[in-house]
Amino acid sequence: MLVTIELPAHVISALENRARELHSSVQDVAIEAIEKDMARFEMEATRGHRVRLPLIRSRNPGSLHSLTNAEIDGILAE
Repeated sequence: MLVTIELPAHVISALENRARELHSSVQDVAIEAIEKDMARFEMEATRGHRVRLPLIRSRNPGSLHSLTNAEIDGILAE
């Protein structure tokens, strides 16, 4: 499909420079850039909202032991 778009001179210059570096065509570089951006956009859209979990500080850093639900409730209540 043929689509015509107007690009600012600095964008065209950057595309041409990148195409020379990659020994590729301006069209191929532009298509790759658009595809990468669209893929990133789709990943962000499907990822949803970021969830922040509560950070529970250890009273004994470096030691690991299982906490009971009651202990976790007590820590979160502090």
